[in-house]
Amino acid sequence: MQELFGFGTDIREVKRVLKEVYYTARDPETKEKTKELVADVIRLEEKVEMLQSLYNSSRNARRILKDNKAKAFLRKSGRALSRRSESYRDKHHQIPSTHLAKYRATLEDHVENVSKEIDSWVRSIENIDETPSPPS
Repeated sequence: MQELFGFGTDIREVKRVLKEVYYTARDPETKEKTKELVADVIRLEEKVEMLQSLYNSSRNARRILKDNKAKAFLRKSGRALSRRSESYRDKHHQIPSTHLAKYRATLEDHVENVSKEIDSWVRSIENIDETPSPPS
């Protein structure tokens, strides 16, 4: 599924952008908050990798993730994460850290929402895989 693996690429790009912000920021508060964001994105990346391995090993995972709703969610979320991380990178030099909190909060919320959705998919796949099939 192209959307899932493309989403993994988008996550790695977001991580790269946030690391760039971390290494170029001079304000200690911005550095600390960006470090937390990078940690959240790394956790999200691990969840996506787990979902990718489930996709490769489970037929039920392939069925769930081939749904058009899942594909649309992954496409939309990948674009939104990229856009929000780039706006955060562009603004971190221009505005003080107190005003930067708005950009950081939207990025944190989006990462959290995507993480919850992926967790629910993983739980659904595991529950379906554990459920025994009815006898014929």
